[in-house]
Amino acid sequence: MSQAYYWFRRSPVDLDPDGLIEQIKSTLERHGVERVPDAHAPDEMLCRVIGPGRLAMCYRRPEPEDVADVIGQFARRADIDAAELGNLLAVFAAEAHGNICTANPKCNECKVQYCKRLRDR
Repeated sequence: MSQAYYWFRRSPVDLDPDGLIEQIKSTLERHGVERVPDAHAPDEMLCRVIGPGRLAMCYRRPEPEDVADVIGQFARRADIDAAELGNLLAVFAAEAHGNICTANPKCNECKVQYCKRLRDR
């Protein structure tokens, strides 16, 4: 029963989108990762990161063609530019940049407390 509760309760990301963004920025700063103005991560990777198993920006894993819409909707709730948020997530997820929330995430090095993978830390 507790497992079902965990998966179906509201995500703290819904209640505090600014907090999630600050946690991502803090993690990148802690690792000395510079912002890359034109960072890009594959949409498949971003699907995994923004989906319900990690950052939970949406309740189901989006299709690659829906990534921009999900990021845009979340950016409006957080009152941040969608391109800036997309860039931040790309830096966070891309192996060439932040190398934190990749296919094999480094959860022990991450400071994002709102992540659903928190149970694995």
